[in-house]
Amino acid sequence: MSQPLLNHRLTSMDASFLYFEKKEAPMHIGSVSLFEGEIPFDDFVAMVNSKMHLLPRYQQVVIPDPFGIGHPTWEFDHSFDIKKHIFRVEIDAPGGEAELIELAGRIFTPMMDRRKPLWDIYWVYGLQGKRTAMIARFAASEWMAKTRQPTAKFRSSRANSAGMNAPLSRREARQIPKSGYNAG
Repeated sequence: MSQPLLNHRLTSMDASFLYFEKKEAPMHIGSVSLFEGEIPFDDFVAMVNSKMHLLPRYQQVVIPDPFGIGHPTWEFDHSFDIKKHIFRVEIDAPGGEAELIELAGRIFTPMMDRRKPLWDIYWVYGLQGKRTAMIARFAASEWMAKTRQPTAKFRSSRANSAGMNAPLSRREARQIPKSGYNAG
């Protein structure tokens, strides 16, 4: 399959996030989401991996300009491995809000590894009430570049006994509260 056409060189705005980043001020965006029930980890990894062709920027690494004359470029990571981006974390059960906040702080604090595409997702198991948490982070430069590229529409999916790819019916989609999960 051919590679989609994407901007190769980072814009000044995207590059500025990399230039200003330092260990005391990491420049990434993060989120913590909490889900009722246990999300099947292997199914989630397989689902994301099956859709990576729709997210080419998430398969690219930032390569500095060799002479420092221009901004860095996005280059495809030919050794891309989804297992370097999605992780399973077990906390001592029954984990509560304090343990989740402490873990999120440990994940969000360091700079991201620039030797790989600048995103990762941590699934957290062992929470009270058999809940699952997802801690995600994306480099600000990656997020900004992604928002200016044509986006692929994912089909909404939900976990069920058949796996992660059961589409929501229109009726189910209308029942999602506007202040909650964004299926779009």
